[in-house]
Amino acid sequence: MGAAMKTRGFTLVELMITLAVSSILLGIAVPSFQSLIINNRISTQTNDLVAELAMARSEAVKRGAKVSLCTSSNGTSCTSSAWSAGRIIFTDTGTAGAIDGSDTSLRVGAALDGGITLVSEPTAIAEYIQYTPTGAVASSGSFTLCKSGYKGRVITISNTGRVSTAETSSNCP
Repeated sequence: MGAAMKTRGFTLVELMITLAVSSILLGIAVPSFQSLIINNRISTQTNDLVAELAMARSEAVKRGAKVSLCTSSNGTSCTSSAWSAGRIIFTDTGTAGAIDGSDTSLRVGAALDGGITLVSEPTAIAEYIQYTPTGAVASSGSFTLCKSGYKGRVITISNTGRVSTAETSSNCP
């Protein structure tokens, strides 16, 4: 009866070898997976900003009025905080770059997360970007979206209001 019966299952040695091999594979895969997650987060947040810029431009053309995108940490008014803190798109019929009585808020952009920063160049677009009814911008410039130790993205706005993106040539500081 003992010789005819086959045992099924794992021995303790087989289980320990399997656990050791899977631990080694996991130790190799986790850092690569973390890098993939951060790169995808940078791409997603780049796409969000490009979509906001495209929306502001199309709303300016559609409405035949100036539309601005400004920094905002509270989601209700333009603040002179960093672009990473959040953004608002609004019709800008009053004071340029400020939400006042006759302006309408069109969209509120969320703050960036995951330790990613967004910096504007030059200082002409430090606090707001204004699109004219033709879709052009009052001042062109670029943004750099970065996370320390990873390649970031440069988002460039031309004088005509057109947006383009490119990967940075080196890792962010």
